[in-house]
Amino acid sequence: MALQHDSFTPGTLVSENLKLGFALQRLPAERLDAQAREMAVRFFIQNRVDKNPPERADAHACRRLIEFATLPNGKLRFSLKQCPSEQQLVGLFGRLEDKRLAGKPLTLKQHGTLLLPADSSENEEPDATDD
Repeated sequence: MALQHDSFTPGTLVSENLKLGFALQRLPAERLDAQAREMAVRFFIQNRVDKNPPERADAHACRRLIEFATLPNGKLRFSLKQCPSEQQLVGLFGRLEDKRLAGKPLTLKQHGTLLLPADSSENEEPDATDD
């Protein structure tokens, strides 16, 4: 990448793609890694669904858990690029909470694994009684 420093007026090329005076645009967020998403969903279920009373699923704590998850050999499980941002986790937790409140099952899209069954009390038929 060749840099040109002829003058410092706006519009002067600094590199092939960037002009001086313009802020760098953020890159679009990448999709969540499948294994990181699975860890986040399980974290949500452990904190929000399984506990009585339910606790808030903390995105910061979940990110730290994913960031420092290790393999059996002691190496980190995920690279920093694979770790979801707190913003991504807040969005994921919001979608999971909407599903939970609507009584829909919480699943992992990649595998179709049912993690939490839908509220089955609505679908059960009453027992037939002999009167």
